[in-house]
Amino acid sequence: VHIDHQNKRIGKLLLERAKAQSAGRLTLQTFDVNHQARRFYEKHGFRPVKSGLIDNEESLPAHQFEWQAE
Repeated sequence: VHIDHQNKRIGKLLLERAKAQSAGRLTLQTFDVNHQARRFYEKHGFRPVKSGLIDNEESLPAHQFEWQAE
């Protein structure tokens, strides 16, 4: 979500829709330097499963997160 539109529940609504349309499991990556995104995903039930030089075009340290329905 563009920075001008953050903290307006847009990200939360999009994430809820993705969860509802999933098969009960979602995986995503965010860069190590993106602390705000990491906190957002953890707040919404994602757990870190991998970190370091995860395969990405930028070759930057990243974190892989996973969410599973209960």
